[in-house]
Amino acid sequence: MALDEGYRIDAIYLDYWKAFDTVPHKRLVMKLQNCRIDGRLLNWLKDFLISSWADVLSGVGSVLGPILFLIYVNDIADLMSNSIRLFVDDTKIWKK
Repeated sequence: MALDEGYRIDAIYLDYWKAFDTVPHKRLVMKLQNCRIDGRLLNWLKDFLISSWADVLSGVGSVLGPILFLIYVNDIADLMSNSIRLFVDDTKIWKK
């Protein structure tokens, strides 16, 4: 481990405020398509996200919220040069 070898570790912990309530539906659907989710499953998820009786533009609450949020933020690791771990709405970034 880096600490055992005498290195210091800088770490940042992020906890997204109202993470499931702030995911834009259109952008999430695009990311689902980028994950090769299509056909009946994509249509079902769109129906789940986009309500016909109320104008709801963001949010992914319910039991599907954590997995949909992880799909939404999963590509953040591609943008980072540091080590990163994602767990639902928590993120840990660190560098030796």
